[in-house]
Parts: sequence; C-alpha cells; structure tokens
Amino acid sequence: MTRADGGWVVHGTKGFATSATGARWAILLVDPAGPGGARHARGTAAGLLLLACDLTDPAVTVDTSWWDPVGIRATVSRAVRFNGAFFPHDRLIGEPGSYPTGQWQTAFVPHYAASFLGAAEAAYDYAPAYLKHQGKSGDPYVQHRVGRMAVDVDTARLRLRHVAGLCDERRPDQARIARSRARHVIEQTVRHCIRACGARCLVRPSPVERILRDLTFYQRHDNDDHVLAPIGRAALGEPYDPSFHKT
Repeated sequence: MTRADGGWVVHGTKGFATSATGARWAILLVDPAGPGGARHARGTAAGLLLLACDLTDPAVTVDTSWWDPVGIRATVSRAVRFNGAFFPHDRLIGEPGSYPTGQWQTAFVPHYAASFLGAAEAAYDYAPAYLKHQGKSGDPYVQHRVGRMAVDVDTARLRLRHVAGLCDERRPDQARIARSRARHVIEQTVRHCIRACGARCLVRPSPVERILRDLTFYQRHDNDDHVLAPIGRAALGEPYDPSFHKT
C-alpha cells in the first residue's frame, strides 16, 4: 500500500473474500506500514485502515479457482487481487485504527458461536437416535458422552442468551469476553458425538462426517487456544485482545 494524491494505491491479494462475486462494495482492512495481513501488522494498530472497496473497479479482479477447502464445500469464498487499485480518502471508514482499537472485530464472535451451535445441535440430534439403533445406549461410557453433549448444548444456548443480554444492557466490555467464552464452550461439543458413535458415524452419508469436516475447517479462523488464552488473561486481570486474540 502506497500513498498517492488524494488517497492510496493497493497491490496484493485478499483471501476469504466471501460474496466477492455478488457484492458491489466490500470492506478491506489494510496495514500502511507494510505487506501482510492486518492482524499481523508490523506497525501500530492505530495505523490500520478500514477501506470501502468498489469491486467493479477494473484494477480489482476475483480469482474463482482459489476455493478448494477440506470442508464447507457447500459454500464459496474467493481470493481478490488488487492490481494498483486506487482508494480515495473518502473511502476510509472511521478514523485510522478504529477497527482494532474500537474492537469492532468482536461483533463477529457471536456469529461464529451461533454457527458452531447449529452444528453441535445437529450432531446431538443424530447421536442418541444412532446409538439406540446400534444398541449402545446401555454403555455407561456412551451415556457419559451423550450426557456431556446435552449439558454442552444447553450451556451454549444459555451463554449466547447471556451475550445477547449484555449487549441489550449496553455492557460492551463484559459482552466481548462473554462472546469468546461462548465460542470456546460450543467448539468442544462435536467430539463427544464422535467418541460415542465411533468410526461408523464418519462414513458418508452420515451427517456427522460433514459436520466434523466443516467445523475442522471453519474453526481454524481463530485457533481455539488463542481464543482461550485471552479469556484466562481477562480472568487474571491481565491485558488482553478480544478482537484478534493476540498473546
């Protein structure tokens, strides 16, 4: 990214550009201090820029061949190439640094948690019926796993409701860390289904095969260890970053 008269010129590639082939406008978070993803910026967070991008600009192209993931194959995301695209100053959204310092990224955390909860509920719908059909419902270890799934799903629902309540009460600081806690709890549930049902549940057309594959990919947007560490730091009164989960 380089400065130009009246704005900036951008070269490079943005991965995970979902809706790029359908949207006219998109947002782009960039680091004026150097190349690389904004969450790994070498400059200060106060210098990061959130820009409005016109996807019809001829200097912006979409790579439709990029998307070939291990999971969520029913979806599509793109890579977008910026070949000297010009962004005038009036395309800046907020002040420089507003996105990280205002912790706007935390607004996305409940979306992830809700997606994980839907997958966990689907796995929980499948497991008891499958285990009864296989005659395994009397196994105490299976009962423990199913019991843990029941508790986890209920806990996840309550945690998301708690997050919504904090937002309604306009308690943003508490809501931010509560969102991460909800996300962490929900991520753990599907593994109990797999351990209770065994390898057979991972053979197509079992829905668990797809659920595991989808979540394995989707959950990597933020590694769960990096989500859990800021939760611990917050509980210990240490500084933490609820947006990008930096250590």
